[in-house]
Amino acid sequence: MASNCSDVERSIKVLVKNFYTYAGKNDKMNRSEFHKMVGKDLSHILTNPHSKQGVDDLIKKLDANDDGKISFEEYWTIVSEIANKLSRQMANENKEGC
Repeated sequence: MASNCSDVERSIKVLVKNFYTYAGKNDKMNRSEFHKMVGKDLSHILTNPHSKQGVDDLIKKLDANDDGKISFEEYWTIVSEIANKLSRQMANENKEGC
């Protein structure tokens, strides 16, 4: 992508790059890779990101095809859920400020 990308384009690129940083060439994150990603990159957003059981439960929730790995589409589910939660929080903050 060109260096004159918009903030949205750069943000999407960062999210895609983040997935492949952990998934590597396999196109899917295994349990260990997902634990590492959650602990490092989602530690301020998720509740108990360092809890093995909590992350295992999250994997079960996200793993739509039940293969024990997280594909990009399954990863995007958690990105979407976090973005929706953040959107609701920001909307409430704006309402309170008016």
